[in-house]
Amino acid sequence: MDGTAGGSMIPESVVHQIQERLDIVEVIGGYLPLKRAGQHYKAACPFHTEKTPSFMVNPTKQIFHCFGCGVGGDVISFVMKYEHLEFPEAIRLLAPKAGVEVPEGRGGSAAKPSETAMLLQALEFAAGFFQRTLQQPAGAAARTYLERRGVSAESIHDLRLGFAEDRWDALLTAAQAAGISPKTLERVGVCVARDGASGWYDRFRGRVMFPVWDPKGKIVGFGGRVLDDSQPKYLNSPETEIYVKSRIVYGLHVAAPHIREQDAVAIVEGYLDFLLPYQLGVRHLVASMGTSLTVDQIHLLRRYTKRVIIVYDGDYAGELATLRGLDLLLAEGMSVRVVGLPPGEDPDSAARRLGADGFRQLLAEAADLFTYKLNVLRRRHDPATVDGKVAICEQLLPTIKRVPNATQASEYLRALAEALKVREEDLRTELGRLRGDGDGGRQSRAVVEPPPQAAVTAEHLLLGLILDDPRYLARVRTDITADELQEAPVRSVLQQLMDAAEQGDERLSQALQALRHGELASAVARAVVESERVEDKAKAWDDCARRIRTAGRRRKLLAKQAEIHTAESVGDEAQTTTLIGEYNQLVKEPSLPWR
Repeated sequence: MDGTAGGSMIPESVVHQIQERLDIVEVIGGYLPLKRAGQHYKAACPFHTEKTPSFMVNPTKQIFHCFGCGVGGDVISFVMKYEHLEFPEAIRLLAPKAGVEVPEGRGGSAAKPSETAMLLQALEFAAGFFQRTLQQPAGAAARTYLERRGVSAESIHDLRLGFAEDRWDALLTAAQAAGISPKTLERVGVCVARDGASGWYDRFRGRVMFPVWDPKGKIVGFGGRVLDDSQPKYLNSPETEIYVKSRIVYGLHVAAPHIREQDAVAIVEGYLDFLLPYQLGVRHLVASMGTSLTVDQIHLLRRYTKRVIIVYDGDYAGELATLRGLDLLLAEGMSVRVVGLPPGEDPDSAARRLGADGFRQLLAEAADLFTYKLNVLRRRHDPATVDGKVAICEQLLPTIKRVPNATQASEYLRALAEALKVREEDLRTELGRLRGDGDGGRQSRAVVEPPPQAAVTAEHLLLGLILDDPRYLARVRTDITADELQEAPVRSVLQQLMDAAEQGDERLSQALQALRHGELASAVARAVVESERVEDKAKAWDDCARRIRTAGRRRKLLAKQAEIHTAESVGDEAQTTTLIGEYNQLVKEPSLPWR
């Protein structure tokens, strides 16, 4: 009977087929520019900042491993980490590429595929209905509004703009005539059930309609804008089974290839902020659909680039939104620049005023995040006063703390000291406190020393030898002991393999496959990489076991010496004698069996 993988209810046979059919080089090559390096492929690691590529893909073993940050695994674990997906989601993303069908009803989402198709069809119908209404006499005022805002007929067509006329049941009536139930319209957020009465009514009325797409180009919601200054100016679809606003970035479905080409994305706030620059040919931009940029939106954009240019409105709310977004973007490893628009101007008006070349130049001249934030804070707090200096430091130092490049962070600190006319040493002290140590960022003596690198490497190599030839697993119990292993991931992998081996060869084979994309995938990938360098595996095993035993014995003896020193320091002769006896016994003690 077919088991399931990772507690996800995904059949293990499906996972195995995906692993067998997909080439890891081809899949990762769709995300990163891989270059051949001998028998392997390499690229700059997408999971940490580095100048020299240390991210390697092994086509023979079908694994990846970064020598810089240590991350690794198989094709499934790469997609999980890069796309920020859970295991079932990654399987469903990869399954079509492998020509594998994932059985439904196991590990599915809230809406079944047939239901999802029905909901998407309802939204597609609504989009078409709004488009047709815009071109009819009922849409004359909306067409005039769009023309006045400088929106071209081509942009209206490309982005499928429409109009919801000011009636309570225009869409509802048309959809019912097409066989779409009011309940379905309610589920996708375009109709609302009446309170205290039977029936439904249209959510959007008297508004220009902007369809909202997911990254695959499927309409999942709408935004509607009034034609005058009445409130609310914008009305958006509520969150539904297929639309979670915090996970959607407006315009990404058309911007994605341009973002990859430019290796940068400009983020604006609203639909029209997006539309006018897009119309001018500035295509590597998206809209956050509000001032609160979310972590999920950043993760979505990070699939395409790590370079961000924020272009929010030049008013107080826009500045606040930008300041909030800066630290969030930095925390997610993004490189950030900011366009500081004049008060009262937004990307829409700036694009109309500057034209295509002028808007591109505006993006090219975007300030680095430190300069922008410092200028904003100096306008809000007087840097000539003590209170002003403190306020600026309190808001800027956490940003500097999140800068991943140490040289860049140091330069920002120097510039801040110069701008505020304070000592750089004092700022470093404050920055050290933010990082959780009291000595200005210097390493605390309380930090436990890491285990010797030779011993750590030996543990990974030993594990790699087992993964390459599981017959070595039988020697674990006789050659080393559990407490001699310092690396918790190595110990955990070995324990899982030994437990699986006791259940038979088939279970062991399943465990070996599962470990390549599970929580311990990085440890497994590193172990495989270490073992690849070995020619004489039998000699390597003996050497690893000896080094592991030696390091383990050394740790025990050092710990016992520390206990003896403590007993001597307090004058406890009886305890000292006992501990010396235990120390001597340890010196003579042979290795214990695995336990």
